[in-house]
Parts: sequence; structure tokens; C-alpha cells
Amino acid sequence: MKVKIPFGKEILHIQLPPSIFVYTLNTVECDDEKVTLTHALENPVDSLPFEEFIQDDTVIIVNDATRSTPTSKILEVIYPKLRGKRVKFVVACGGHEPPSESGLEFIFGRYLADMRDKIHIHNARRDQFISLGKDRYGTLLEVSKIVYDAPRIITISSVEPHYFAGFMGGRKSFLPGVASYTTIESNHSLVLNPHATTLNLKDNPVHLGMVDFTRKVGEERIFTIQVVTDKNGRIYKAKAGSIESAFEECLAYSMEVSCVKLDEAVDIAVSVAEYPTDINFYQAQKAIDNVKLAVKNGGVILFVSGCREGVGDRGFIDIFEKAGSPEKAMELVKNNFKLGYQKTYKLAEILIEKEIWGYAGVDSSVLRSCFMKPVYNLAQTLKDEAKKGKKIAFFPQGNSTVPYV
Repeated sequence: MKVKIPFGKEILHIQLPPSIFVYTLNTVECDDEKVTLTHALENPVDSLPFEEFIQDDTVIIVNDATRSTPTSKILEVIYPKLRGKRVKFVVACGGHEPPSESGLEFIFGRYLADMRDKIHIHNARRDQFISLGKDRYGTLLEVSKIVYDAPRIITISSVEPHYFAGFMGGRKSFLPGVASYTTIESNHSLVLNPHATTLNLKDNPVHLGMVDFTRKVGEERIFTIQVVTDKNGRIYKAKAGSIESAFEECLAYSMEVSCVKLDEAVDIAVSVAEYPTDINFYQAQKAIDNVKLAVKNGGVILFVSGCREGVGDRGFIDIFEKAGSPEKAMELVKNNFKLGYQKTYKLAEILIEKEIWGYAGVDSSVLRSCFMKPVYNLAQTLKDEAKKGKKIAFFPQGNSTVPYV
């Protein structure tokens, strides 16, 4: 079987040995996307309809370019309803770097030119913040003053599995989206709790801290638009209205798309970080964590990413270099957590039980620093491992696929 893999600016054409199993996201049937969105807006969950909710000085929070949220498609439906209203868009970068021009084009599509003077790119270090008090874990909650001052807030997001918050979407528009760096760092330090893991919300302290934050912002002034996309990026389901209710109603649809059943664990899982997660090594890590349950202890996760903009925040790499071993890295993170170290901790957990190999658009020294084995010829490596009789699974959408046995 021949597969096409986006890799930076290239498309790799890889001939897979016949023994390799390919697992895509589950196939679901999508209706007309605009009809799906319009129905959600006109029939919101526990809220006024969109057109009755919107008013002057509303702030609209959108995801940044590291997320696959089809914001531009949603704007196709809501933009006509915004005419004549004073609105401001906030790009919820959380602790990420600001989007590039191409990133802004990805987010806003053909509406970028019209909206440019209405866009604020959130800066977790430099923006003005207002304190909302503390959450149940004692985290100081600070929200963007722009958002705090808004009489009405609309959030646009997508729901899919997340490796330590349980799921993306919903409350993440606020924390980390428009929170201060201090607040994000404190919340993300809860990743050390074993309940902070993919698909888990019930007793996940990262998620529950985010819920506390959103409630303190004031749910009564929030209208959300949440979508679940299929394996081709089409909008499969949309829910709108109450941020908690709409998010919760999307969870089952997200799992329907993303959770893929395997008959047994494999020796090697090949996980591709698709666009836009392939933006850098920091973001591509999600493709590693997602497939860990598919691999036997002692097995291999081989991740593939073009890392279009290089390494990204390299703080999580530096701690590996300082530690000298995955076990020591986990210890250092526990003793002195900093934002970004959640990547170190989650990677170290995997490295203790499995090997990680990387075919990536970064220098091989970066991979070795993280105790990963560089792969220089992907096709040949897969051919060689298949000849050894290794059971191999290939996940072309590894950043959003959650395989389980």
C-alpha cells in the first residue's frame, strides 16, 4: 500500500509493506456543513439563539494556528450575522507563540483583511489581566482584561482528545487560551497527577481547574460554538450555547471519530503529526502520546513530523539534557515545574516503558537529547522491521487518533 505523508513543504510517497495495518480516524457520515452549523446556532443548548445573544462590544475567542478548528468555515456562517455590530476577535494563544501571517490566514480565511483591525493576539506575558480569585487547587486565576471587560463572549473551538486535559475544546478557550502565563503554568503543573490523561475528565485536575476558571469568568455571558470534525476535516457535529453543555454533548461524537479499536497491542506504532500539529516539535509530541496504548511495553513509537517551524519552545528539551535519563527528568520536573515541562514529563513516562524513534524535520541532536532514536530513511526502516516479523500499525492522523486495545 502506498501512502502520502505531508512532511514540511514536501509530500512523502511511502510504499508500506503489506503486513502493516493502517488505521485512520473512524468514518462518519457528515451532513452539509453550513446546515449543521446553522442548526446549532438556531437551536442552542441552554442559551439564547446566536442572533439574540450577540450585541455590541462582544469579544469572540478563536483558537490559534496550532489547532485544527475550522474557524474560517464557522465564520462563513456567522459573519453575516455580525454586520453592524462592534466586535473584537481574540486569538487564544495561551502560552504559545503568536501565529504567523500564514497562521492568521489559516484561522480567518478570506475574512482576514476585513477583520485585521479587530484582531487581538493574546500574549500571556504582556497583556493586562484581572484576577478572578483562586480555583479549588489554589491556582491564582488571571484572565485577559479584554475578555473580562466584554459584556458578551463567544468562543469557537473544536473537541478532540487531548493528552493531559482529557479533551480539547470548551473551557480551554479560557484556560489556557486567554489566561496569564502564571495561571497557565500553575494549571499545567497538575499534569503530574496520574488522572491528567487522554479522554479522562471525571477526576482530572487540569480539566477541573479549567472548569473553575470558566465559571468564574461568568457562564451566563458566554455563548460557545463547538464542532467535531471527521478524518477529512469536515464538520461532523456542531453544538452551540452553554459552554459546559455544548462541550459535553460533543464528547461522545469526538470519541466516535477518534477512538480506534485494535485487536492487540503492536510492536511498532507509526504516528504521523498532521497539519497543523506538525508546526513544530513541541506540538508534534501529541502524536507520540496519543498512540502509546497501542504499543507493547518494550515496543516502539515511531513518530513522523515535518516540524515546519523547527523545535518550538525548547524548554522541555533542555530539562532532558540536564537530567541525563527519563527517570531523572521526571524527578527534576516534579521538583521545579515550568510551563513546557508537561511535555518532558509525559514523554519520560513513555520512554520508561517504550522506545521512541523519530523521523522529523529537526536536527538529529534534538531527538537524541530526548532519548529518541533518529530515523533517516522511513520507508527502509519500515521494510526492515516488517521483515523481522514485527507487528506494525500505521496511524496517518496520529495527532487526533487514540487507539486502544
